[in-house]
Amino acid sequence: MSLSVFLIGDTSRPEFREACAALEEVAHVIRLADVDAAAAALVKDPLTPHGIVLVQSHPGQLAADPRIRGCPEVERLRGLAPLCRLIVLLGSWCEGEPRSGHPLPGVVRVYWHEAAVRFRREFPRWCTPDSAWSLPTTATDEERLLALLATSLPTGTGLVAVWTRRREMAGLLADTCRMAGYATAWLHPRLPGRVQGAAAAIFDADALDTATLDELKQFAAHIAPAPVLVLLGTPRIQDVRLARALGAVVMAKPFRVDELLWALATAMPSGQHKA
Repeated sequence: MSLSVFLIGDTSRPEFREACAALEEVAHVIRLADVDAAAAALVKDPLTPHGIVLVQSHPGQLAADPRIRGCPEVERLRGLAPLCRLIVLLGSWCEGEPRSGHPLPGVVRVYWHEAAVRFRREFPRWCTPDSAWSLPTTATDEERLLALLATSLPTGTGLVAVWTRRREMAGLLADTCRMAGYATAWLHPRLPGRVQGAAAAIFDADALDTATLDELKQFAAHIAPAPVLVLLGTPRIQDVRLARALGAVVMAKPFRVDELLWALATAMPSGQHKA
């Protein structure tokens, strides 16, 4: 079944580019400038979309109103399409909103740096029990996470090379990969070593400063042609661009285990994984 999705708002900011491209891979996307245009489309066409993605570039753009315990724009769309899933795609300025603002209730919140992986993973299984997004609109983020415990994790075979300075992170990533069927090898910049035949690689860092970027370049060249997954703490758009230029996929820390394993599995050649 082909999914139809309304994409509402200004997607011209660079951080939304990959998320929108991923969305168009997995759904028929209808772009609309604002909520008024979306409301008019919903009134005109009785066939509502399966999902509505609202782009939020900065805090307050979609503000919760305590008088109605929700956001007027969101509630307007919900009234016109009560069965439709509502997803808010959050830009880099919105990352502190859960601590200092008022996150919208009744919507799925996805940050720009996690959206590409999440869209590609969730939309193909949208109408199945495997997707936490199939839960009722009243479900909380915690309930969606708990629902994931009942789903199987992607598995695979082969060697995953892990580059990190931290012993505890090396242990965490090794345990995660081994749980899915992979072998692992830890590479540390102070303990030079060589790995041959790796199926994939994970590069762990806080940010891509000049020195770390050089290390990533050397690591990617050493591990080639294996795909590289880069874990960064609160990625910046310039970090993502630099990593993408090297052919790497970027994920934010803290990461979800299922999404990390899915990203590894889908990056590998067919036959080495079961996603």
